Amino acid sequence: MLLEVKNVSIQFGGLKVIEGLNVSMKPGELVGLIGPNGAGKTTAFNLISGIYKPTAGEILFGGENVGQLKAYQVARKGIIRTFQNIRLFPTMSVLDNILVTMHMGCRYSMAHAFLKSPRFFAVEKDFRKDAMALLEIFNLQGLYNHEAGSLPYGLQRKIEIVRALAGHPKLMLLDEPAAGMNHAETEELMGLIQKIRAEFNMAVLLIEHDMKLVMGICERIIVLDHGQCIAEGKPEAIQNNPKVIEAYLGVEDTSA
Repeated sequence: MLLEVKNVSIQFGGLKVIEGLNVSMKPGELVGLIGPNGAGKTTAFNLISGIYKPTAGEILFGGENVGQLKAYQVARKGIIRTFQNIRLFPTMSVLDNILVTMHMGCRYSMAHAFLKSPRFFAVEKDFRKDAMALLEIFNLQGLYNHEAGSLPYGLQRKIEIVRALAGHPKLMLLDEPAAGMNHAETEELMGLIQKIRAEFNMAVLLIEHDMKLVMGICERIIVLDHGQCIAEGKPEAIQNNPKVIEAYLGVEDTSA
């Protein structure tokens, strides 16, 4: 098993946001995490990616407990995420945004960088070559020198995902990747996620409110409500699950 979230809970003060959460993922699996607003989806991502630390339970990645590691340590283990709001460096070029992630695996010291040693230039050349190759896979090579913040919203989303790929993750967490996108952009995003999964053989866990996207590409769906898992299964089963329908639509009050 690649990821195992075992009986994880977190509370802020007296408020329990996640309680007894269990999630598991196999290598290469594409899973959706859905639920109504306030269900705890982003909190679950923050726990898995190391931004929050669980108050109970454990998070195993490749069999190793990563629940108490810092976010950058979790990223180096192979869990990389995107956010609801685009977090690109807007005044930097597209290429430089990709290089930022590649420097997570930097192979030279501060001394090499300060002295501009041959090793520094050799590693930077390799990074640039790899970044351009990654941009080319997604037909973004023509934008490498553009300021990231000057590009259309849909392209910025795409670049953010490619930047995450530059860290060579084993598991990518996509937090509402279709937020703010129009229909055509969402269709393109579906193809992009499927391409990432196929070409890079990585697991993808995504939060999304666009049910067409979730039902269209996810093999399995996990449903949260009030910090607890209320359903899990294939898209067809989730669509017809009474607990899921109740969580999203509520139930009619027949007491009146």
